[in-house]
This record gives sequence, structure tokens and C-alpha cells, in this order.
Amino acid sequence: MGSLKTTATVVASKGMSNDPIRPAGALLLELSGIASRLKPARSNVFLLNYQHRPASEEMATPGLS
Repeated sequence: MGSLKTTATVVASKGMSNDPIRPAGALLLELSGIASRLKPARSNVFLLNYQHRPASEEMATPGLS
């Protein structure tokens, strides 16, 4: 018997809590870049890693000294 080859593209998200809106938005932001990096005749796996980072004081009040 010959081997069975399959190709699939998987896009997974990490660090976006249980809110379904955040990973959907991240996917929409990255979709054009993912499409350009697809390798034909191969399986493709992409991990969207948007971890929450609290704002620092410098970011919270830009330009104020």
C-alpha cells in the first residue's frame, strides 16, 4: 500500500483568554500575511501569539515629564 499524503493549514492562537473576539480579530489582522507564506503541497501551521502586556507608565502618559 502507498502512503497517504494530506495537506492542511492550521492557524492556532495563544494567550487570548476565552474571548472569541480577540482570536478572530488577530486572524483578520494576520490573514494576508499568512496567505503569502503558505507553502503549496505541504502542511502549514501558524501560531498567533498575542499575549497581554500591561502598559508601562511611559506608555500610559506619553510626552509628560
